[in-house]
Amino acid sequence: MDLIVDTIQGFLPQVSDTMILDVVTTIILLLGVIFFKVILVRLFTAQDRIPFEIRKRRTIHIRNNITFIFIIGVVLIWSKELLALALPSLRWDLPLYFHSRKSYQAPTGQYSEQRLTLIQLEII
Repeated sequence: MDLIVDTIQGFLPQVSDTMILDVVTTIILLLGVIFFKVILVRLFTAQDRIPFEIRKRRTIHIRNNITFIFIIGVVLIWSKELLALALPSLRWDLPLYFHSRKSYQAPTGQYSEQRLTLIQLEII
């Protein structure tokens, strides 16, 4: 794996090691998922004694499940980068949401606007 990282950094010196490892891991996951899907689909479509509708349904289920597994794998691989991307967005979205939101106050029975500033949301 170090050879791959060193080779890629020779071409792209500004790319970090973790980014290269994440890309390589994603490519390996994609190839594994495609290989596993092809094997399963061939296994189920080769059975002639099963009716066509059931084989078609199984193929669709395999495709959907493999896609779900791939999405979960990509989210797990890229979780650090996704978190780094989501937190700055969350820092600006929450004050805008709370600024325009009206809440119902039960004891007084009135509606009032909640206005929160960025300073109040520094805990994020």
